[in-house]
Amino acid sequence: MKISTLDAWVLVRFCRDLIRQFFDNQGILNASALTYTTLFAVVPLVTVSYSMLAIIPAFQGAGEVIQQWVLENFVPATGEVVYEYLNDFTSQARRLTAVGVIFLIITSIMMMKNIEDALNRILACR
Repeated sequence: MKISTLDAWVLVRFCRDLIRQFFDNQGILNASALTYTTLFAVVPLVTVSYSMLAIIPAFQGAGEVIQQWVLENFVPATGEVVYEYLNDFTSQARRLTAVGVIFLIITSIMMMKNIEDALNRILACR
């Protein structure tokens, strides 16, 4: 298959515009903010989910099964380290007062909202 000069020129212009658009829309800043926020949002979100699952008697023990599945499938290389940190955080979070739980839930929701806003900013720049 032979690429014509016109096709090559279109490809070069596309790549140039893509790179320019990435930097004009602060792609690096958005990517770093998303990474940072996502890492910090996961732990409170998991803790709130475990707490909610622990309240319902039929779902007791389901949190550990879900956690193990997620760690095996999504972070297999560092799963054990992440698992230990999540267990430590979860055990400390179980000792929270009602006010602490409310703030943990609010924090989780706010962080997820920040992630959604960042993703919407990226999609709006198209």
